[in-house]
Amino acid sequence: VVFSRVARVCKNDNGGSPRVLERYWTSFLKARLNCSVPGDSFFYFDVLQSLTNVLQINHRPAVLGVFTTQANSITGSAVCAFYMDDIEKAFSGKFKEQRNSETAWTPVPEDQVPKP
Repeated sequence: VVFSRVARVCKNDNGGSPRVLERYWTSFLKARLNCSVPGDSFFYFDVLQSLTNVLQINHRPAVLGVFTTQANSITGSAVCAFYMDDIEKAFSGKFKEQRNSETAWTPVPEDQVPKP
């Protein structure tokens, strides 16, 4: 299963201190790019094929992406627009984490959210 995402990491992030998150970015955040057809049951276009540079849509910075469905799904494609300020909001919102693939997603305490 593929999910297209956007990520943010501070350019001066050298990772944690020795023995604690060493060689791991401590400011890394990611968010899913949701390209879907709304309705009673969403139809998702999860696989990003191409993305524009930042352009202006309605006088707001945005990017356009071409997405396709999963390989094991009904074949389809879509073009979706994402405003840059909406992407920024995704990195400012309430976060969840999954400790490992066996556990459920749980809220991240506010004091543990990385800050740029």
